[in-house]
Amino acid sequence: MVEFNETFGSATELQIARFESRNRLRLPPSYKQFLMTHNGGHPINDEFAVPGWGCTSVQYFFGLQTGDSYDLQDWTTQLRCDELAHFLPIAVDGGGWVVFLRLGSSADHGVYFIDTKSESRYPIKIATDFPSFLDGLMPTESFDHYVYGRPPA
Repeated sequence: MVEFNETFGSATELQIARFESRNRLRLPPSYKQFLMTHNGGHPINDEFAVPGWGCTSVQYFFGLQTGDSYDLQDWTTQLRCDELAHFLPIAVDGGGWVVFLRLGSSADHGVYFIDTKSESRYPIKIATDFPSFLDGLMPTESFDHYVYGRPPA
């Protein structure tokens, strides 16, 4: 299980239901549980690989009603567009690039990295699901020797 050195407390089931209703979406159970346990924040192990791109680290996971620049609703509203209609922003890295959770009726609730500053906004799949993404987070600088899409042995 992922550990955090800073969180936004815990979200309530009511807060999550209001978020889902307001945005007309359904969150996967694993992500709902994450919000009820941590409600975002900064993980101790924060680094992850992005195939074909390199590696980066989670600056913060977004949370509900945080009252600051890591508010999930603010990021969802800010990044709402047709090309990202099935993607929910869940975290940001230090460069301002965003980690998204794929939503919708599809069985694919994968986690994607998208350069939201680029016009192409090509999603790169970084995990098969949210729990796998959390489990794959590594200590900072774990990927210094990241070569050809394989983490160090």
